[in-house]
Order: sequence, then C-alpha cells, then structure tokens
Amino acid sequence: MATGKELEEVFRIIAECDPDAMIIYDGERVIYANSKAAEFLGKDFKREIRELMHPDYREALMERIKRALKGDETEPFEGLVLLPNGVEKWIEVTLKSVTIKDRPAVLICLRDLTDKKSAGKYREFFDNSLDIIAVTDLQGRFVEVNRAFEETLGYSRDEVRGRNFAEFLELNREMAESIFKAYNRAFREKRDLKGLILEAKRRDGRKIIFEGNIRLLWERGRIVGFVGNYRDVTEKLELQERLKESEERYKKIFEHSPILIALVDENGIFIEANQAMIKSIGVKPIGKSHHDLFSKEVADKRLQNIRKAIGENKPVVFQDEREGRIFIINYVPVELGGKRVCLVIAEEITRLQKLNKLLREIIEVNQAIARIRDKEMLIKKVEEILSDYSAKISDVPQEGCFSISYSGNDYGYLCVMYSGEEERTLLETLAKDIAFAIKTIEDEQKKLELLNRLMDNLKTFAFIVDRIRNPLAVISGLAETFVENEETRRKILQQVDRIVEIIQKIEMAWKKTENLTGTEDDIFKNTERG
Repeated sequence: MATGKELEEVFRIIAECDPDAMIIYDGERVIYANSKAAEFLGKDFKREIRELMHPDYREALMERIKRALKGDETEPFEGLVLLPNGVEKWIEVTLKSVTIKDRPAVLICLRDLTDKKSAGKYREFFDNSLDIIAVTDLQGRFVEVNRAFEETLGYSRDEVRGRNFAEFLELNREMAESIFKAYNRAFREKRDLKGLILEAKRRDGRKIIFEGNIRLLWERGRIVGFVGNYRDVTEKLELQERLKESEERYKKIFEHSPILIALVDENGIFIEANQAMIKSIGVKPIGKSHHDLFSKEVADKRLQNIRKAIGENKPVVFQDEREGRIFIINYVPVELGGKRVCLVIAEEITRLQKLNKLLREIIEVNQAIARIRDKEMLIKKVEEILSDYSAKISDVPQEGCFSISYSGNDYGYLCVMYSGEEERTLLETLAKDIAFAIKTIEDEQKKLELLNRLMDNLKTFAFIVDRIRNPLAVISGLAETFVENEETRRKILQQVDRIVEIIQKIEMAWKKTENLTGTEDDIFKNTERG
C-alpha cells in the first residue's frame, strides 16, 4: 500500500496533467499552482490573487474565496481573467474548501472557456450565415446543416442528419460522381477545394444550382469530414445565360445589320466596325483614325461631333456627304471598359434622297394634271418638270420608256432616265396618271363638240318651227275663209292640227335638250373655263 508521501506525489502528478489550472490559496498567498496555472498567474506567482480576474469579476471571486475558507459551498461562475500579457480570456471558476497542514485553504480550478465561447460564436455564425453550410462525414452522410440550408432546400436538419447527400438531394449519376470525385480529391490531397458546382432538387422538386467551397474537417490531427459552404447561384447562372444569349443576339445584329455600326474613341480611331461599315468605307478601319480614311473636311466635321457626344454625354445626330453619298449619322456615348467611347450608327440615305426628289416632282406633275386642260400644254409641262430625268413623251418606244395608255387608247411613251426598281414603280404609276389625264382632256373636248352641235341644232329647230308655224296659221285662215266644201275644209284643218302637234312635240324636245345642256351663255362659259 502506498505511503502518504507516495500518494502526495501521485496527486501532484495528476494535478500537473490536468488540463485545468489549479491553484491552492490560503487567504494570504498562493501555496500551490500547477503548470497550467502559470498561464494565468505568471511564473513567479507574485500577483495578488484578486488581480487574476478582470475588475468586473474581482468582487465575485473574493466573495467566494471568503466563503470557501469558512468551509461553505460555493457555486461556479464564469468570468474574464487577465493574463500577464494583458490578454483577456473567458474561464469557469470553481472553488472547493481544503485543509493544508491543518489550515483552511481554497482549491481554485480555472477552466478555459475559449473554445466553448468560440463554439457558441461559431454556432451563431453557422446558423445565421447567408451561405448554405453542410457538414458531412467521410461516407457522405449529413452531420449538420444550417438554417440557410433548411430555408433554401425546404428540409429540416432533423430530416437530413445521417442521410447520404447524393441520395437525399436526388443528384443524377453524373453529378453524384462529380461531387464524390471532388470530395475524394480534397481528402487525398489534404487540401480545401474551391469553385465546386452542385445541382440539386428542392423539396418542391424545383432545380437549384449551388456554387461553393469544400473545407476539410480535422479532429486530433486527422480528417473526419467535410464542411461545404455553398451559395444559391441559380438566378445568377440563369441571368448569365440570358446575358450570353443577349450578347450573342446583339453580336449577330451588329455583324449582319445592313445599318453601318462602329465604335470609335474620342480621337476618332475605330475600335470595332461591322461588315456594313467596312463595305461602305471600302477597307477594314479597325485601329485607323478618321483622317486616315476620309478627306480632311469630312474627318474634321465627324470628329467634332464625336467629341461633342462624348464630352456632353448625349447623342448627336447630323447629316453629311462623302464622295457624293449622303449619310444620316448618330453618335451615341457609351461606357466601354470604364472609358467613354462613341457608338456610331449611320445609314446612307442617297437613294432615299433621290426617291424624295422624284416624289416631289411627281406631285408637281399631278398638280399640273389637275390644272391643265390642253393635251399639248400638259405634255410640255410634264417634260419640263421631269427635265432632270431627261423626260420626253414620244410616239416611238425606246429603252427606259413607259407606255401611256388607258382603256385601250395609246397616247405614246414616257421616256425617262431612272436607276432603281422603286423609281420604276413610281414612273409606271405616273405614266398611267398621264394617260388618264389625256383621256379626260379628250373626253372633255368631245363633250364640248357635242354641246356645240346640239346648240346649232337647237337654233335650227327654232328657225324651222318658226318657219312652219306661220304658214300653218295662214293655211288655217284660208281654209276657213275660202274652202266651202265642209269635208275638204275639215281635212285641211285636221292636217294642220297634226302638224301643230308635231311642232309642239319638237318644242318640248327642244326645251328638254335646253335644260340638259344649259343656255348658250353657260356653254360658252364652260368652254372658256376649259
């Protein structure tokens, strides 16, 4: 059986091996401290025992020491100690009454709570992190998950603990193998991995995509699991995909648009240009300035507008001409790589300008058609208005001529110089308008001739009626006066009445005709207006 001295040595060894700090205090001085206690008191133990604690906790310590020295029980408490180097540390303080050489003393045990407090802080961080955090063992089973995991995937931590992550999240075979290889590589290479992409299913079946990192979980020098930190990047990736599609779409628009598009810097140097712009300029302009490509007058004017758009940060629109070609150019300031440059959007309107000129002159021709009622004068006016197109109305068809015909009537050919299908369509329509106008003029002339003839006939009818009416009156008078035979007189008068009836019908027809044609003055007024 061990002697008292041997037991004392055993107890000393136990005290030295204990991870807690142990101090024996007799009310005046420290009479014993194990090696762990040296971290709190310093090697020379010269500090007062009360100075061991932070000022906020000294009263609690000294009050318990007094009670323990009297042999009373004391409850443990937590407080901050001040280490000799000034660092504060959380500890749990437990006091027990002991007797050393027949004198009362206090055994003070100090347990470091740093890990516990840190664990509490980390637990708070773990649960309140916006990242999805999942702890798994080496077999891929969930050990713990945080609140973000629960809210994002729709499962509680009690439902997932102990479940295999691949099976539980319904990963497809390819995804499960990819994740397994990543975790296995982290284990074999004993290093954390970043940039892992994981696609899983929520409780409601909706697909969700995570991006995250794998950290190794160590315990006593060996790997016991993994900590995965993930973020839901579903919307981010979907947005990136939409942006990629949008960029591809706009790239195709840029490259294949018939509109001239380019990017230039404030010095007028081309950064990018689409095919339409290259074709218009005649060379690939990338890296070249406006003065390298255009005349000084054109380059100066365009460079001025480029700098105005960039300087004022607002679009500039203007029209200019280059080598006989007319352009409408939009200069739009844009940001590129943190620097403001100019987006050039231009369209050649030479063709449009020519069409507008032709349209204006066709309108003038139509105004002349509405005003002029003489065929020769109309033809002369049409040729005058369209003189820029070398217009001529000819009886003989030539190249570039349009038939002037209407309702089977041919009036010649409109011969002009034109350069496009749009102009051809407009001129074909104009030729039909001219034909209709000539037909109308001819119809009006025929109407006038008919009216004049009817007027002559009316005059003749009036003359004849007058010539007939007077002899009839004489015949009637003579018959009644000189013809004694009743039968003969009756027959003569009967014939006269018949002639009078005919004359009356002629008069009625004349009045109707006169109503239709108007008076002689009206006819001449109409003729003068024509």
